[in-house]
Amino acid sequence: MNVSRRSPSLDAPLFEGEEKTLFSYLSDDETMDLEEQMFESARQKEIRETLGSLRIRQIKARALDRLRHTSRSRRLEPYH
Repeated sequence: MNVSRRSPSLDAPLFEGEEKTLFSYLSDDETMDLEEQMFESARQKEIRETLGSLRIRQIKARALDRLRHTSRSRRLEPYH
């Protein structure tokens, strides 16, 4: 068994005739590690829930304001 003791260069092409280097395979900026993916997923969930609650509150406040308006409250008064 003949094993080479020479370390490959990170800047040298990984395969003959290919331009991609070993370093380009190791340092892929587009790939997130598991911890980053979990953090990003949790962050997006919190943002969605926060924005969802803000929209609901704004709609509720606007609806209550409209119901308190005199013309609408008179129409609903018989049901009170």
